[in-house]
Parts: sequence; C-alpha cells; structure tokens
Amino acid sequence: MPQPASTAKSDQVKPSIVTAARKILSLRTIGIALCGIILAWLVLSRSLAAYLADGAPQTALWLNRREPTALLYLADRAINVPPARPGAPAGSAVQPAQPRQARGDEPIAA
Repeated sequence: MPQPASTAKSDQVKPSIVTAARKILSLRTIGIALCGIILAWLVLSRSLAAYLADGAPQTALWLNRREPTALLYLADRAINVPPARPGAPAGSAVQPAQPRQARGDEPIAA
C-alpha cells in the first residue's frame, strides 16, 4: 500500500526540525554555561575581595582593584604608621597625634 504524499513529506521535515531543535538546545546550553562562569567570577572577585580587604588588602586589590575597604586600609596604614628611626629600639616609634576633640567653649579659628 503506497503512503500518502503528506506522510512522506512530514517524515522529511521531522529530521530538520530535530536538527534545528538540537542546535538551539546546544546554543542555549553554551549560553547558560557562559552566564554561570561569568556569575561565578563576579561572586569570587567581589565577595572574596571584600572578605580579604581587612586581612590581606593587596590580595583584595588584586582581585578587585576598586575594593574601597582595602584601599582605605592601605591608605590608613601608609599615613598612620611612621617609619622606624634607625637605632631606635623596637616599639618606640612616635605615635601619630590624636585629633583634639572640639569643645563648645573654644573659639573657632578663622
């Protein structure tokens, strides 16, 4: 018994539809994998840098060069730690001056 023309034609169309669906599926898989890699890098570079900002600010800046806490820590350390004088015993470095607390009865310098 011969097959109707429409059935033979639909058999020819099905493989091309399956092939197109596989291409779309593989493109979608590649896209999702790429998004996952990007998101993992963002979490690693931002969260780990924020975690390391206090203890290892250089490493935090290597991961994220705009990490504000690490930048502040390094700037504070550079400003407030005076260089050691040659010949001075360890621990005798001059302490930075503490800012005076403003009181209400002091005149304001202009």
